[in-house]
Amino acid sequence: MTFCSVMAGVFLTYWGLPFYMGVAAAIFFGALSGFVSGVLVAKLKIPPFIATLGMMLLLKGLSLVISGTKPIYFN
Repeated sequence: MTFCSVMAGVFLTYWGLPFYMGVAAAIFFGALSGFVSGVLVAKLKIPPFIATLGMMLLLKGLSLVISGTKPIYFN
Protein backbone atom coordinates (compact mmCIF):
# COMPACT_ATOMS: atom_id res chain seq x y z
CA MET A 1 0.00 0.00 0.00
CA THR A 2 2.86 2.36 0.79
CA PHE A 3 4.54 1.66 -2.53
CA CYS A 4 1.31 2.24 -4.46
CA SER A 5 0.72 5.57 -2.75
CA VAL A 6 4.32 6.66 -3.32
CA MET A 7 4.04 5.81 -7.00
CA ALA A 8 0.75 7.72 -7.24
CA GLY A 9 2.45 10.67 -5.57
CA VAL A 10 5.34 10.49 -8.03
CA PHE A 11 2.98 10.43 -10.98
CA LEU A 12 0.86 13.29 -9.63
CA THR A 13 3.41 15.65 -8.12
CA TYR A 14 6.81 14.98 -9.67
CA TRP A 15 5.59 14.32 -13.20
CA GLY A 16 2.50 16.56 -13.03
CA LEU A 17 0.14 14.04 -14.61
CA PRO A 18 -3.65 14.18 -14.15
CA PHE A 19 -5.42 12.55 -11.21
CA TYR A 20 -6.70 9.53 -13.13
CA MET A 21 -3.12 8.67 -14.18
CA GLY A 22 -2.05 8.65 -10.52
CA VAL A 23 -4.91 6.32 -9.63
CA ALA A 24 -4.10 4.08 -12.62
CA ALA A 25 -0.44 4.00 -11.56
CA ALA A 26 -1.36 2.97 -8.02
CA ILE A 27 -3.61 0.18 -9.31
CA PHE A 28 -0.99 -0.95 -11.84
CA PHE A 29 1.85 -1.13 -9.32
CA GLY A 30 -0.37 -2.89 -6.79
CA ALA A 31 -1.34 -5.48 -9.40
CA LEU A 32 2.29 -5.85 -10.49
CA SER A 33 3.50 -6.53 -6.96
CA GLY A 34 0.66 -9.03 -6.45
CA PHE A 35 1.57 -10.73 -9.71
CA VAL A 36 5.22 -11.03 -8.70
CA SER A 37 4.22 -12.45 -5.30
CA GLY A 38 1.93 -14.93 -7.03
CA VAL A 39 4.69 -16.04 -9.38
CA LEU A 40 7.05 -16.52 -6.42
CA VAL A 41 4.50 -18.73 -4.70
CA ALA A 42 3.19 -20.64 -7.71
CA LYS A 43 6.30 -21.17 -9.81
CA LEU A 44 9.20 -21.01 -7.37
CA LYS A 45 7.29 -22.81 -4.58
CA ILE A 46 8.19 -20.21 -1.96
CA PRO A 47 5.83 -20.36 1.03
CA PRO A 48 3.17 -17.63 0.78
CA PHE A 49 4.04 -16.10 4.15
CA ILE A 50 7.71 -15.76 3.20
CA ALA A 51 6.88 -14.35 -0.24
CA THR A 52 4.50 -11.79 1.25
CA LEU A 53 6.94 -10.76 3.97
CA GLY A 54 9.79 -10.47 1.48
CA MET A 55 7.70 -8.42 -0.94
CA MET A 56 6.60 -6.13 1.88
CA LEU A 57 10.18 -5.45 2.96
CA LEU A 58 11.34 -4.95 -0.62
CA LEU A 59 8.54 -2.52 -1.47
CA LYS A 60 8.88 -0.57 1.79
CA GLY A 61 12.57 -0.05 1.08
CA LEU A 62 11.90 0.86 -2.54
CA SER A 63 9.29 3.39 -1.38
CA LEU A 64 11.86 5.04 0.88
CA VAL A 65 14.41 5.19 -1.95
CA ILE A 66 11.95 6.63 -4.46
CA SER A 67 10.55 9.25 -2.08
CA GLY A 68 13.99 10.12 -0.71
CA THR A 69 12.67 9.49 2.83
CA LYS A 70 10.69 12.73 2.55
CA PRO A 71 6.92 13.14 2.44
CA ILE A 72 5.26 13.77 -0.91
CA TYR A 73 2.84 16.67 -0.62
CA PHE A 74 -0.20 16.91 -2.89
CA ASN A 75 -1.45 20.31 -4.02
